[in-house]
Amino acid sequence: MSNALLGRELSSAAKVAIAVALVVSFAYSVVIAGQILLWFSLVFLAVAIVIGVRLTSAFLRLADSVERIADAVERTDAETTERIADAVEETDREPR
Repeated sequence: MSNALLGRELSSAAKVAIAVALVVSFAYSVVIAGQILLWFSLVFLAVAIVIGVRLTSAFLRLADSVERIADAVERTDAETTERIADAVEETDREPR
């Protein structure tokens, strides 16, 4: 999937900035803090947030699509009901 967080493509400068931030934070967690698990927990938290945002966006698009389908079905049902009512009226008017 080539889309970024909310459907926009990341520029190459943004990709480089993210990579540099990851390398710097990894170096800090290993060299200065001495806690490599801290870095992995921060990366896991960032990934979980991104996945949550994308999942929420997908559910919102799904709900919007279902609403549009329901509106189309309601319009079709209303047109069909009108045609049936017109046909019943015409058959009632015809002499037997």
